[in-house]
Amino acid sequence: MFVKALLRGGHVGRGKYHEMTRFLEIDSLVDVLNIARTMPRVKKGHLALISCEQISRLQYLEGKIREAHDPYLNTTNNSRKGGHSFDKGLHGNAAQCC
Repeated sequence: MFVKALLRGGHVGRGKYHEMTRFLEIDSLVDVLNIARTMPRVKKGHLALISCEQISRLQYLEGKIREAHDPYLNTTNNSRKGGHSFDKGLHGNAAQCC
């Protein structure tokens, strides 16, 4: 199942957040909460999920391409963090789709 999740993004101050859209491939809706809890740039200690809706595979692939070009979400080239890419650890073939 493919979903578009609207999450609370962090690193903007205590009690403040920005809305961040992520595209995920999941088995059940509970997986969205588990993934959001460990996802970088998402508010910790808060209910991170604002909304979630099921989408088509084409919408998912288009969303993953947008994510790859978003400098806020792209942690691959961040040398301070060791060049880690979160998308490599996503469920299924999310890193291979783009």
